[in-house]
Amino acid sequence: MPLILPYVTPPPPLPNIVVPTGHWMEVGGVNNFHGLSDWETNVNLIVNADPQGAVVGFIAVFSGNQIEGATQGDYSSISSTINSMLTFLAGLSGPPRKLGIAFNITGNGATANVPAYMLNNPTYGKVLAPFYQGALVSGTSPVNGTDTVHTMRYDNLATMSQVATWNTTLYNEFGSDIALSIPLYSEAQNFSNEVAEMTSAAMTATFANTGGFFDQLRAGAPTQCILHSLSFMNQSDFPVLMAASDRNFLIPMVYDFTNEVNVSGRSFHKLVTTNAVWKGGSYSSLPNGTFVPNYPGLIDRRQLSGGGRGFAAHIGEDELGNSRTPTAVVPPALVGDGALNTAIWPFVQEMEACIVIWYKNAAAGPRCNTTAPITSPPANYADYSTGSPGPNNWGTLLGFIQAVTVPAPGQPPFFA
Repeated sequence: MPLILPYVTPPPPLPNIVVPTGHWMEVGGVNNFHGLSDWETNVNLIVNADPQGAVVGFIAVFSGNQIEGATQGDYSSISSTINSMLTFLAGLSGPPRKLGIAFNITGNGATANVPAYMLNNPTYGKVLAPFYQGALVSGTSPVNGTDTVHTMRYDNLATMSQVATWNTTLYNEFGSDIALSIPLYSEAQNFSNEVAEMTSAAMTATFANTGGFFDQLRAGAPTQCILHSLSFMNQSDFPVLMAASDRNFLIPMVYDFTNEVNVSGRSFHKLVTTNAVWKGGSYSSLPNGTFVPNYPGLIDRRQLSGGGRGFAAHIGEDELGNSRTPTAVVPPALVGDGALNTAIWPFVQEMEACIVIWYKNAAAGPRCNTTAPITSPPANYADYSTGSPGPNNWGTLLGFIQAVTVPAPGQPPFFA
C-alpha cells in the first residue's frame, strides 16, 4: 500500500523581483523633493567622489502633492521629473546608477502634503476644521492639545488605496527603470496619542487585511522591489503586519537604524523602538528607553535565522549625528553618536540588511561623521568626500561606505 502523506500547501511561487542590493544614497530632501537641479547637484557630488560605484543608486523623496496634481489622475509633473532623472543618471560616467523613489506621506508628524482633491474631501477621512482635513490631519493634536501633527490618514483605506495607485501608475509607466520604491516611508507609527482614530490596530487592518494596502501594492507592481517602514506600531500587531508583508514579498525597512547599546559613551543613548522587534525585545519607553531583551511573542526578522526575508536599513543624521545628541563623542563624529563602525554597522551585518540607505536630512544640515571640523554647514553634500577608510580610521561617511560591503544574505531575499 503506498504511503499517503498529508497535503501541505506549497509556498507561493517566487515572483520575478530583482532586489537591488547594496548602498543607496537618499538625496535632494527627506521630507519632499527640493527640485531637479538640487537633486542633480547632490548626485554629481557623490558620483565624482565615488567613481568606483560603491553607491549603487539614488533615492528621491516626493510628498503627495508632488506625485499627483490638483486634479485626480494628473501625474504629468512627476512623470517629467522621473524621465529627466533617468536621462541624467544614464549620462553619468562610470558604473550605472539606479533610481529609487519614496513617498513621504509621513507618520512622524513633521510635514505632509496631499493633492488638492484629497484635501477636505470626506472620501479620504473626516472633515472637521481646523484639524481633520480629509486625507490629511494637520495642526495641534486634538488629543493632547500640544503636539503639532501633519500626516495622511494611514487608517483610511480609500487614502491608502490612492497611495497604492500612485505606485501602480509609476510602475506602469517606468517599470524596472524605477529599481525600488518605498510607498510607505518615514515612520508609520501608532498616532493614537495625537489622532484618536489612528491606532496601531486600525492602521494594521488597512495595511494587512486581504485586499488592503500591502496586497494592492503587489497587485499593481508585480515585479517591483517594494520597501515599507513600519516603525512605531504596537509590537502585538507585528505578526499580522509581517505576515502580510511576506505574502506580498515586501521588504521591511527600519527607519532610524541604530543599535541597542549606549553608543554615545555617556548616559544619553539613541534607541529606536523598532529595532527591538526584529531581534525579540522591547524598549521601556520612547525615545530613549532601556532595551529589554528576549521580550516574548515577537518576531526575529534576521535572514540568518532562516526564511530568507528581505531586510533594509535606513541610516541618517539621527544616527550619524545631529544637534540633539551629545558632541563629546568618539570616534570621530563631531555631532552625534560617533559609533557607526562599532555599533551601527555591526548591527547591519547581524541583521543581514541587503539594502542600506544613507541620507542627510537637509533641514538640519549635514551633521555626518567627518574627520574635518565643521564651522558652518557646507553646501549640499560637499562634506561627503572620501577619507582614509579602515576599521578605526575610516575617514568620512563616503569613505566608510566604500570600505564596507553590504552583507550578502545567508538566504535569498524572500521565501524560496
